[in-house]
Amino acid sequence: MSKNLGSWVASSALLLVLGSVAGCTEEKKVPAVEEDAGAVDPAHKQAALGGKLAAAVKAAESAQAPAKAAGGPPEKGVFAPGEADKVLAAGAPPKVELLGAGADPKVALVPSPGAGEQKESISVAMRLGPQSGALNVEYGIAYKVEKPKDKPKDDKNEAAAPEPVKVVGKVVAVAPAASIPRDLSDQIGKLKGMEIRWAASPERGAFDVAYALPKGADAGMSTLVNPLVEAIGLATPPLPSKPVGVGAYWIATDRVTSSIVDVMRYRVFHVEKIEKDRATLTMEIRQYAVKGEVEAGGGQKLAVDQFESSGKGRTEWTAHGLLPARSEAQVRMAVAGRIQSGQQGMLQTDFTTKMNEVGADKAEKKK
Repeated sequence: MSKNLGSWVASSALLLVLGSVAGCTEEKKVPAVEEDAGAVDPAHKQAALGGKLAAAVKAAESAQAPAKAAGGPPEKGVFAPGEADKVLAAGAPPKVELLGAGADPKVALVPSPGAGEQKESISVAMRLGPQSGALNVEYGIAYKVEKPKDKPKDDKNEAAAPEPVKVVGKVVAVAPAASIPRDLSDQIGKLKGMEIRWAASPERGAFDVAYALPKGADAGMSTLVNPLVEAIGLATPPLPSKPVGVGAYWIATDRVTSSIVDVMRYRVFHVEKIEKDRATLTMEIRQYAVKGEVEAGGGQKLAVDQFESSGKGRTEWTAHGLLPARSEAQVRMAVAGRIQSGQQGMLQTDFTTKMNEVGADKAEKKK
């Protein structure tokens, strides 16, 4: 492993600024996560947070999360031991609660992806702390539905819900930002050819995203691939089972890993526009740590004292697509805690992703 790559991977695993946190008192505080976190422009922000949706965001922050104050979010953003499982067990599918069906006409948001190959451009950027630069990488991936294996017909289960589709893809292009050091950029370039797989269903979106590094790629590159994995799951919305119209909104609750923290994630989706087989959705994100300890790398663990994470995004969902036609999102996170040596630690990340279906702009012009 090159020196620069090793240094970056080490800092990414720890993601910590150790020592005395400036301005800390006995009760440590995380820096406030800015309310405008996200890629949605101010005009859309005001529309998204108006009226009932504002109440939905507030509900997402409490969203059945056990706390000392009844109905409130976990104290200091961290679930007490065992309490997260009461909201949603680890490995369980997301909970989707439709809070408003929207205006007529209503349509069912039902994916119907074709069997052919699709392509997507996905850019991800991770910034570690407010003073650091962002690590930007743009991926080009080609993917399709994997042909299912033939199964014996079971007449008793004919009415059962269809199984999730399996998606298999490959990274066909990798473009690190010009600001990335040459040796690290060369290592990132070796991710070309990486296989990536996930499952997809209407009620779960994209899940179980996994990958296999190409031969010759440094094992430490897994740290750089994780943001790509997170981007795919973040941009693909779990959908309500009932038809919806413009103005509809729902909350999707799931458990994921964001950066190095296991979180309970609440996403409030709001239907901004529906036309033909497309729906434009805005998204408000709130996350809470499911436990009070984080693996900090190097055999160290961070005891979390306070956690705060929020974000927003915008997705153009398409019935034919395995991924959105367009999507953008940003999630900010701040954690204050102590490592085993007793030193105070601070984790701050700013994760940004943008997606664009290759050919989507041409299709838009033909309309």
